[in-house]
Order: sequence, then C-alpha cells, then structure tokens
Amino acid sequence: MQYSEVGVSKQAVELVIGEKTGIVKALSFQPNPEMTKSEAIAKYGTEYFEISSGENNFCITNKAVRGPTKENLKFPIALVYPEQGLYVMVGEDGKVIHVGYLYKCET
Repeated sequence: MQYSEVGVSKQAVELVIGEKTGIVKALSFQPNPEMTKSEAIAKYGTEYFEISSGENNFCITNKAVRGPTKENLKFPIALVYPEQGLYVMVGEDGKVIHVGYLYKCET
C-alpha cells in the first residue's frame, strides 16, 4: 500500500502487509522536508553501520548484530540500525532517499 501526503509533514509512506495475516511487515517513508545523512544520524543516533544498498535485502531483526562498515561502498548506501530494526538509505548527494522499518523478514 502506498500513500502520499501523510500526516502534518505530508510524507510519502509505503506499507507492506501480509496477505494472509494482515499484519504490517515493513514500513518506509520519504522524509519531508528532505533530510541529509548528518541530520539522519543526529535524529536516529550513531549506533549504525553502513552497507551498499544492493548487497542486502534489509532483513533486519531485533536479533541482528552490528557489523563493520564496509569500505568502497556503492551508492545508494544504507545506514543500518539493527537494534531499531531501521535502515536509512542515502544517495551519493548525501540526501536521505527513504527510511525503512522492517518488522518481519521475507524468506
């Protein structure tokens, strides 16, 4: 399900809902107003590691452990906050593309 102009800040929001259960599996949104990588870190904290966005399916559970930030990352990158079940995707220009919370991993 995709929604536009949600809430006071008029954000674009996407929900992934289980077909059989009707339970939300994931939620992502595009920050409005735009957010930079530095602003995202200030908001969500410094307890993250970075990966290239194409190398992971963002299956982040509360049992995930922090990994090392990899070198020579390809953009867009993701700041992964495993304790929060959160990732922040950042483009080469340093602006946040979207923020996602994953509640249930796809197998």
